[in-house]
Amino acid sequence: MAQQFFYPGCINNNMIIYIITNLVTDKKYVGQTMQKDPKSRWYDHQRDAFKNNKKYPLYNSMRKHGKENFTWEIVDHASSMQELNELESAWENKLLNEGVELYNLRETGGNKGSHSEISIKKMSESQKKAHARRRANGGDGGWTRSDGGPMKGKVHPKKGKPGKKWDEESKEKHKIKMQEIHSRPEYKEKNAKRLREQGKKYTGMTWKLVDGKRVWIEK
Repeated sequence: MAQQFFYPGCINNNMIIYIITNLVTDKKYVGQTMQKDPKSRWYDHQRDAFKNNKKYPLYNSMRKHGKENFTWEIVDHASSMQELNELESAWENKLLNEGVELYNLRETGGNKGSHSEISIKKMSESQKKAHARRRANGGDGGWTRSDGGPMKGKVHPKKGKPGKKWDEESKEKHKIKMQEIHSRPEYKEKNAKRLREQGKKYTGMTWKLVDGKRVWIEK
């Protein structure tokens, strides 16, 4: 069974920085969580690896080596979102400077989910290999349905009927209708009001993904 270690003083603080370590390769993953029980985040990772079968480097490795060969440890804690983001980046940089290989696909530290250049290159190479593998198996390199058929031009497996196909005349009629609707004074006022309210609500704020959920924070 994987061991868990706790950084002194951070048990009751739910802004946590944690590290997952592969005991076989010493490769690590740096993450953050705001869950009331930080250990729940470790269980989330296990569920994504073994039940949801997600295709990420960390989860692929967990399936290959077994969860008993991974440790989850709390290494730091923060008192604000800004500090949490800064600590996450600091820990990642610290490990990279020590020559430690990381599983992290995305840049840490509250980056709105943007991928690093290395991650983009890795994903591009992985996608090319996947397309080549599909072609080698007789496919066209594109996506296929779970029943083996190509996506394009097939009946939706749930609804049992093809999607609506628009001819040029129908497209033009729809375009004119939508332009007429959008030009109505009541529509313009309603849309402007919505945008004003939305602007007030999020002025001076930005967001990031924490535990898979969007969290709004001050800039």
